[in-house]
Amino acid sequence: MISSTLAILRRLHDNLPPHLPEEHIHELRAHVDEYEQRDRSPDTLHTLVHMHGQRLWPHMQAFSDMYRSYEAELAHKLLDQQLSYPMKKKITAFCDDGGSFDDIYHGRVHDIFESDERQKLMELLVDLKQDVRRHAQQRILTQDKQKYHEKVDHYGKLLEEVNTVLEDIRKFANEEQNTSLKHDIEDKVKTVEQSFAYIGPPVDIQEIRNLPEHYRAKREDLRKRGITL
Repeated sequence: MISSTLAILRRLHDNLPPHLPEEHIHELRAHVDEYEQRDRSPDTLHTLVHMHGQRLWPHMQAFSDMYRSYEAELAHKLLDQQLSYPMKKKITAFCDDGGSFDDIYHGRVHDIFESDERQKLMELLVDLKQDVRRHAQQRILTQDKQKYHEKVDHYGKLLEEVNTVLEDIRKFANEEQNTSLKHDIEDKVKTVEQSFAYIGPPVDIQEIRNLPEHYRAKREDLRKRGITL
């Protein structure tokens, strides 16, 4: 458990988005270095992953949005430049039959290629995704800087909204007498927190917005049925 949580902390450190405040970078690096050398409790590591995950989330979401737009713009053209003529013909025939470039790009189609072609394609895709990431970082540092910061601000506001909802349902759980419902809420809060560190399911903002009403309705239903413990 500790080793996997520390690995998450390392992964956050190794995939930092552009324009992150320097103090956040230094603190994350210091925590990774410290906890690689000294044992810490699972609770301490969980707290750190949650803290750093929340700090990084608006930037990582903004970068992910920008990366996908550059990917859509560049991926097909860049891959086409690297493919052999026989592989291009197979991909063209696959798309003409109703397939999509997206299936090829994400490695979901293998049976149209020979084994050596599959290996070549996987190598090309790995290199291509690294090229697109470098392109995204460069664009964000230059001409798309303002657009990136607007997205960071957008996701920062969503994060504030989520934290307000979590505080609301934490208070609800603290006041709840039904043990099962109380634990249900506490588990949901933990799952949402983990999502911001990319160790839970993807963040679903609308679902989170609906949580207070969902749990109030659930409590009302339990009380109507006479279930209080």
